[in-house]
Amino acid sequence: MKRSILIVIVLFFVSSSFSQEKKYTTYRVKANETLSSIARKIGVTTYDLEKLNPDAKDGLHIDEVLIIPNKNYKKKKIKSFILPRTKNHKTASHKVMQDSIKNGILYHKVKAGETIYFLSKKYKVKKKKILKLNHLKKRAAISIGQVLKIPTDKKDTYPPKRIVIQDTSNSKYDKHTVIAGETKYTLARMHHIDVSELERINPFLKENVLRVGDEILVPRETSNISDNSQTETNSPKLYTVKAEDTFYNFEHNLGIKKSDLIALNPQLKDGLKVGTQIVLPKKKVEQVTTDTPNYKLHQVGFQETFYMLGKKYNVTEEQLKALNPELKDGLKEGMTIKIPFFDTEKLEDSNELIEKDISGKQLNLVMLLPFKATESVDFSSNSKHTKFVNKVTDFYFGALMALDSLKTKGLHVNLQVFDTKNDKNEVQKIANQNNFSSADAVIGPLVYKRFKEFAEQAILDSIPLISPISKQNHEVIFKPNVVQNSPKLEVIENVMLQYVKDNYNKQNLVLIVDEGEEITPKLERVKQFLKQNDSITKITVLKMEKNQIKREEFDKTVLKDKNNWFVLITNLKNPTTTSVAVNTLGAYPLEYKITLFALEYGNNFKYAMLSNKDLNRLNIHYPLVTFIDTENSTIKHFTKKYVLKFGSLPTEYSFKGFDSVYDAAIRIANYSKLDNGYTAGNSYRLANEFLYKKLPYQGYYNNGVYVVEMKDFQVMNANTTHLKVKP
Repeated sequence: MKRSILIVIVLFFVSSSFSQEKKYTTYRVKANETLSSIARKIGVTTYDLEKLNPDAKDGLHIDEVLIIPNKNYKKKKIKSFILPRTKNHKTASHKVMQDSIKNGILYHKVKAGETIYFLSKKYKVKKKKILKLNHLKKRAAISIGQVLKIPTDKKDTYPPKRIVIQDTSNSKYDKHTVIAGETKYTLARMHHIDVSELERINPFLKENVLRVGDEILVPRETSNISDNSQTETNSPKLYTVKAEDTFYNFEHNLGIKKSDLIALNPQLKDGLKVGTQIVLPKKKVEQVTTDTPNYKLHQVGFQETFYMLGKKYNVTEEQLKALNPELKDGLKEGMTIKIPFFDTEKLEDSNELIEKDISGKQLNLVMLLPFKATESVDFSSNSKHTKFVNKVTDFYFGALMALDSLKTKGLHVNLQVFDTKNDKNEVQKIANQNNFSSADAVIGPLVYKRFKEFAEQAILDSIPLISPISKQNHEVIFKPNVVQNSPKLEVIENVMLQYVKDNYNKQNLVLIVDEGEEITPKLERVKQFLKQNDSITKITVLKMEKNQIKREEFDKTVLKDKNNWFVLITNLKNPTTTSVAVNTLGAYPLEYKITLFALEYGNNFKYAMLSNKDLNRLNIHYPLVTFIDTENSTIKHFTKKYVLKFGSLPTEYSFKGFDSVYDAAIRIANYSKLDNGYTAGNSYRLANEFLYKKLPYQGYYNNGVYVVEMKDFQVMNANTTHLKVKP
């Protein structure tokens, strides 16, 4: 009988404050131990161990690792599966609705970027009063989701009054009843306005949270053609600019060049602004407003999201919901929906990975993970080693979640896991002493050096050798079966530069650069890349000198009458330039329009002294390989299941583990040959995109990168609100 999961990893979790958060831990099998002896040793039943380790009843091996219950685990209620709570969260009464007022106390739910100082200014209350009322120390930290008491002289709003809206037939607004999952931001975005405008239309939203069942006013959808029947049929008509409109879209979809559009509408020289009425040739307006889209039927797949559908069919979530009212409650596997499209040929040219029925199939996967199990691990420590092992564990738990999901599709996976101990000799031993001829893929080692050693030593040319995490350049390995899941740093930078280049529209473009000669080649490469856009004729450079750029140097470059785009060109390990740029530019008054773009987002941000308020003010844009959209219903569902199974919130590495294993299994199960599986198309998983490119005589390299932005203190996918850029 084949094993569904054979785990040969070496790790033992010692008792600690961290391990108490984990529902399960692992145990290394020693010589002459049996399932019953281990059960007696750790104080559980044999049945408990068999349930957690279905293959264990077939026999144990020395160094095999079992999943066992964590005796130190204390079950906690996790009210938010995404947002962390602090121990001071209990200072607010949960019986009172957040952001409501009762008996002179406003109960405020902390949002991203907010501090005690920020709240004291917002509500015009002394900082000391807020600290005292919430029993907080002078320098106490507050967290997202925490509810604080704020003294106020405003009238009670608890319970928040539901707004009952009467007849709106003669109004320019429509009545909308709030449904589950809707927020101020999503509603504002759906109706092409900002949150402040939504609050202006519905003043009660300024002080109250949005509740399911609330009735609010939203702008009425009107025709984009001006109502003037007496105008000549061949005369220009008016069109109202929408949030998703770009010059590129007008030229690509309607054939109207940017220069022609500005000639008709001189005010557009400063860019398109939502809500502005512009002149278009009559036939073009009719093409925008009167074309009735065809549609095709699509059956929703497992864990498919609106984002995935948008990528595949070039449609927005709002367009899908308009054609499929039943989607107000979200996507559900198996449901059949209508997909609108104008261009049939474009739809057929989609490079989406086609997934077939894989039920009844079987795969053998090998995973090489650096648990370093020969060492004693203290998870309460903040050491570099401890953090490393935590990442590995999260990756592994994510992989186990992927196996559960694959099982629901009818795919049987035998998983064999080895501990490399992040040691060269151990990797050599694993490669030499094990026969992987029956394996369908090898995932790992995670560390680049160990992966390179294994790939060059193992005699495996026909199955994928998958490096799931490292961003180092794997092209130097020269193996035709190497699969690099995480794009290399140059690809990540190029995707960000491509975004800047394609969205550029006569902004004031400034490059902020690290000091030192080693950054010069990178600076020149960036300048040459951007100048591929013929309209970019001037690029200003601000360079660090003696760890600073003086404010007067910024004053010379920041223009009040133009949009200012600043691009950070830094060393990933150096946070100084990032700190100088964000703190200086963030201090400019709001009338200065400034956007900041970072080519990388790593330790240069992690260790910089920054505030979310400044990052939000600068509408920071940056690239991510793994983007966890906390508003996505599929992400929320995964998070809930992960918490229930492992007793802790998933991390970036949990999502990486899930996506890497799930995507590899789907490709291999659908396509028998290596080349077919990794050139069959693009895939979009929970938090990672897989857009593989095959190089001659070499392997397959992922180019999937997200461009994200911070807006209204939320990190969101910039390519869903702006021009979609492909790497």
